[in-house]
Amino acid sequence: MEKYLKKVLTCKYLGIRFDDQLSWRNHIDYIYNKLKQLTGIFYELRSMLAYIGGWLQNIYYAFVYPYLLYGTEIYANT
Repeated sequence: MEKYLKKVLTCKYLGIRFDDQLSWRNHIDYIYNKLKQLTGIFYELRSMLAYIGGWLQNIYYAFVYPYLLYGTEIYANT
């Protein structure tokens, strides 16, 4: 039985999206779209949580910061 490799345009490996040109455009677009959604949530929460000290910062470090930080060692230097 012969096995064949299938050529794909993008591949997700350990949460990082690679494309066939290694341009990181797909990965950056994914992060951008995810952060754009979270920005809308922050906009709605800012008036409710503005008076409670530290909550917005905690939510930022829980939901936004991991997207910005994860994998930067790999694609930030290219």
